[in-house]
Amino acid sequence: VAYVWAFIVAKIVTILDALDPQETQFRQRADDLQNMMTKRSLPWELQRRVRSYLHASKSTWQQMQQGELLNAAISQGLQREIAQGTGVYDDFLHGVYWARDLQLDAFLDLTRSLVPQSYGPNEVIRVSQ
Repeated sequence: VAYVWAFIVAKIVTILDALDPQETQFRQRADDLQNMMTKRSLPWELQRRVRSYLHASKSTWQQMQQGELLNAAISQGLQREIAQGTGVYDDFLHGVYWARDLQLDAFLDLTRSLVPQSYGPNEVIRVSQ
């Protein structure tokens, strides 16, 4: 009876994982990072900060994954339409005053080239020149 119950629970977990592959990838990434930190005997406080950063930057990671998917699977023309249809276009125009004067094609090329980034609290951002 216990084996049957364990089998049923395992099947349910497999089905639920298949519903959200990005969440599954994220959890696997978190597990891999935790294993690495444990094997390297990193200080507990540093491990806490890394886990905190990982969870805080989850949406950035998802945006990067989606961007890679779009670049690999969708034509540039459709990518431009997606950028217009997702609110990126309006948000960018609202937040970047000089972008209002750009032609639509130049603007969409610009938005396609943006790469999401996340930084932790008090992290020094180094700009390469």
